[in-house]
Amino acid sequence: MQNIDEVLTKAKSWAENPYFSEEDRQELKTLIEGDQKDEIFDRFYKDLNFGTGGLRSVVGFGSNRMNIYNVRKASYALATTAGKGKSDKKVAISCDSRLTSEEFSKAVAEVFAGEGYQVYVVNRPTPTPLLSYAVRFYNCDCGVMLTASHNPSEYNGFKAYNSEGCQVTPPLDAQIIESFYSIEDWSVIKPMNFDEGLKSGKIQYFSNEFYDSYFQIIQKECLRRDLVTSKGDQVKIVYTPLHGTGGEFCERAAKELGFTNFIIVPEQAKPDGHFPTTSYPNPEEPESLKLAVDLMLKENADLALGSDPDTDRMGVVLNIEGSPRYLNGNEIAVLMLYYKLLTLKEQGKIQKNALVLKTIVTSTLQETLCKAFDVEVVNTLTGFKWMGGYLIDKEKKGESFQYIFGSEESFGSMSHDEVRDKDGVSSVTLFCELALYFREQGKNLAQVLEEISKEYGYHQESLLSLSYKGVSGEEKIKRIMNLLREIPAVFFPVGTLKQKEDFSSRSIYDYSSGEESKLDFPVESNVLGFEFENGNKLYARPSGTEPKIKFYSLFKGDFEQRNQTIEDIQTLEKFLEQYCEQA
Repeated sequence: MQNIDEVLTKAKSWAENPYFSEEDRQELKTLIEGDQKDEIFDRFYKDLNFGTGGLRSVVGFGSNRMNIYNVRKASYALATTAGKGKSDKKVAISCDSRLTSEEFSKAVAEVFAGEGYQVYVVNRPTPTPLLSYAVRFYNCDCGVMLTASHNPSEYNGFKAYNSEGCQVTPPLDAQIIESFYSIEDWSVIKPMNFDEGLKSGKIQYFSNEFYDSYFQIIQKECLRRDLVTSKGDQVKIVYTPLHGTGGEFCERAAKELGFTNFIIVPEQAKPDGHFPTTSYPNPEEPESLKLAVDLMLKENADLALGSDPDTDRMGVVLNIEGSPRYLNGNEIAVLMLYYKLLTLKEQGKIQKNALVLKTIVTSTLQETLCKAFDVEVVNTLTGFKWMGGYLIDKEKKGESFQYIFGSEESFGSMSHDEVRDKDGVSSVTLFCELALYFREQGKNLAQVLEEISKEYGYHQESLLSLSYKGVSGEEKIKRIMNLLREIPAVFFPVGTLKQKEDFSSRSIYDYSSGEESKLDFPVESNVLGFEFENGNKLYARPSGTEPKIKFYSLFKGDFEQRNQTIEDIQTLEKFLEQYCEQA
């Protein structure tokens, strides 16, 4: 950790460096002259590093901020690492609707073109899943998505993808960041002018053929084509892209399938990085879906769907006899998985090598469902980079598999493997399809969830996110994780612990015997997993993209005792809040 004198020295060097624009340097000089030490420290106390989603931060001038200079630096690090030793190099670049995304995407294109890449770039805001697909479609060596997902408008980010259309995983991610840190002379980065790149053909926009190809996959993935074609208009859907990229793409995907009764919230239809109608464009938050829910009730629609600015997450609200029922990420994923398993079994299409992927913090109900349908489930770390990486490893080993579904509790799913990241567009169409199917069965989706709980056991999950910002926040989160590593078996107020999984040391500690064994997991990560003697689980992990520590409760029990299960989670979360506050 740098001290304030070191940080001020670094800030002053940026303020005097002629590589940076006069406007940016003058802003920093004003901060320095005004003795704004807290702001300067936050901007310069570290360099951006790669988390679960690459680079992400508040936009501004500084080493710890998202700006055109750090974007160029990250682009140069990725270009020189992914293209090392190659002559025929290609990259795909996309961006969402954020205020600086178009500017940043052009900067990325200029750096890659300057490094000899053939560049394919979007000419309008485009969802993240299409970037993943573009890498595969154009046979690229890597890809870049400019997005901060669901963060507030002052954020932006840089997601790096490998040649398989998957967010970078070890060892490539470590190589990229090592290259990023090693760049001390900004002048080694020699971008090609964007307009000159277009003129020479070194930079090209994504083609209509590419977009059409993606929508053909959506068509192919429809499980009950006859039903959707003949009765798709009978399910009424309200959808909001939350001022992001999803409007054009989700509407086209849905209507081409036959879901013509598809209404977009007009106030949120167009891409707008200011996000004027919502301060936090996250479909996980009920408040962000208010306009969609209001329109759903006004139109008496069956459901309301919403996606985040880069359209890789999807939120769902059901209309249950005039009252909104908000689904959490686990419920959304369970409904999609259950529908796919049910349909594929009915059609006799579940193969012996069928595969479902989920993260360790996603509902264990999925494991119960898959066991009933004789389908293998593999748990990964949080983040679709690990799911995509698992599929890539299997392919490289020559192992065949029938991919069924992949999901995480944070409202993301990967319903097909042509895209190696979570895909909000295909999530929208799959959910429309299952809503239609169960509607034809005379059931609303709340009833379907209850039927699943009664048949396969009641499962209740909850996420507690605690925010601790700045340098002191980082230290507090580290302290909490270290303290949790040392807790005894009788510690939490909801039962005795059976074992502890530490994913950083890849070890399992048995509380009854005191013995430690190896955790069979492919990578290390700062995650702790606790299993109680009754089978309930708790996971703790610092967020890779936000200043938060997250606690995931995965509890289960009898359907008749569900109120007690909910009460136990509430007791546990209250305890965790108090414990972390005092840590």
